Amino acid sequence: MQQQPTAGRPEARRPSRIGINLSGIVRFIQTLLREWAYRFAYKSPAERKRWLTPYVHFYNYHRAHSALGYNPPISRLDRKNVLKRNS
Repeated sequence: MQQQPTAGRPEARRPSRIGINLSGIVRFIQTLLREWAYRFAYKSPAERKRWLTPYVHFYNYHRAHSALGYNPPISRLDRKNVLKRNS
């Protein structure tokens, strides 16, 4: 049951939550761990870090995503508004 505010005292309110769906981010992190971080035996943490940028490029521009009809995420963007140098 909700309490009635007393006179002269503002009603306590719950902080609002930001409506963000984190499921896509969680899935991306799971994929990163499976396909990039643990897939190969890296010689050092620095070597693993060097391979992050190429993997993210592969993920966004070349990797098939079943949720996108086996197309990469870049295929969803309007080609007129995307920089051509990354393709």
